[in-house]
Amino acid sequence: MGRIRSNNQRYLITISTLFAVFLIFLNALLILKFPDITLRVIINVLLILFYASSIISGFTLIKSSEKRPQVMIRVSMASTTFKLLGYLFVLGIIIYLNKPLAKEIVGFFFLQYFVFTMVEKVFIFKFLKR
Repeated sequence: MGRIRSNNQRYLITISTLFAVFLIFLNALLILKFPDITLRVIINVLLILFYASSIISGFTLIKSSEKRPQVMIRVSMASTTFKLLGYLFVLGIIIYLNKPLAKEIVGFFFLQYFVFTMVEKVFIFKFLKR
């Protein structure tokens, strides 16, 4: 990714990291209820997936707006669509491989999906105001 050059990139990393830390804390509390080690690994892998895709998506939006600001909305919509399809594909594979834990995995998945989608939308709205 290289050096962080703009305040927008710093803001994105800061807000994503804060929400990731919040989710780590929340996951730690919820995982105490579920002693299965497989579930713990899956939840942490999903958290890393959401965090990384959020950062990559945000940097892509920042880069696309530097060239032509009008393109940012299309890039944002395409990014959201491809991420959702990718997430659902990953979720399908994880559920297929771990059928007994399907309900718990789906619950944690959508909790993390909701939080990181909100982070991205907050970032986009703040970015558009600037």
